[in-house]
Amino acid sequence: MKTCGDNGEQHPCFHGSTCDMINGVPTCICDDAETAVAGIYCQHKPSEVCKAGAVPSEDGNRGFCVNNGVCVTNKDG
Repeated sequence: MKTCGDNGEQHPCFHGSTCDMINGVPTCICDDAETAVAGIYCQHKPSEVCKAGAVPSEDGNRGFCVNNGVCVTNKDG
């Protein structure tokens, strides 16, 4: 876990994500994490990774679900 922030404010970032100051606000960059993660602190690991054609993958990227969510098939794909 990494932390960042100033003025005594601590902002944790989990799973190897990095922290950057964006518009003066400490923000975790989940794309830099060791694995696919989500959440304001990059704290949620996927419970299921979606296959191509499943929602949410409209941009061609594979989505994933957390907290035991499940992927659904896109009617168009």
